[in-house]
Amino acid sequence: KNTLLYPNVVIYRDVKIGDNCVIQANTTIGSDGFRYIFSDGKHLKVWHFGGVIMEDFVEVGSNTSIDQGTFSPTVIGGGSKIDNQVHIAHNCKLGKGVVICGQSGLAGSVTIGDYAVIGGAVNIAPDIRVGNNAQIAGMSGVTGHVPENAIYGGHPARPLNEWLKSCATLRRLSLKQSRAV
Repeated sequence: KNTLLYPNVVIYRDVKIGDNCVIQANTTIGSDGFRYIFSDGKHLKVWHFGGVIMEDFVEVGSNTSIDQGTFSPTVIGGGSKIDNQVHIAHNCKLGKGVVICGQSGLAGSVTIGDYAVIGGAVNIAPDIRVGNNAQIAGMSGVTGHVPENAIYGGHPARPLNEWLKSCATLRRLSLKQSRAV
């Protein structure tokens, strides 16, 4: 009810979309996840049948893809806002009010807590949990769990102040070394 789909949106089987959602052009929801098992010298496709549940008041930007879960659904929590060119892989679970900025990618089975904010071009490794109200700075690579209310950044992501101090220290050492030459 009151959901707006722009041109060229593709919605696969077993997708449930809530009320008052906006899905921008060229977005795909419910495509098959990317998972293979290597057996007898071949990569064998693992088919996904879990679907997608998108709750009420979700906005999805253009050219975004949301894969369906393997056996249980990928879930997009109510009130979440997903920017353009975001990939949400199979089995991901987004809480309520999550914001994900453009060109970010969530690998399979990532869990994002309520009201977390993911900056632009962030990549999150498989099976990672990001806590409620956490924030991740743009261009970060998240390879470990992020606690509630934490602010992380960097590559690999860690507490933002720690990341910034390490960058400043590296710069200071670099400048000191170049002056010595």
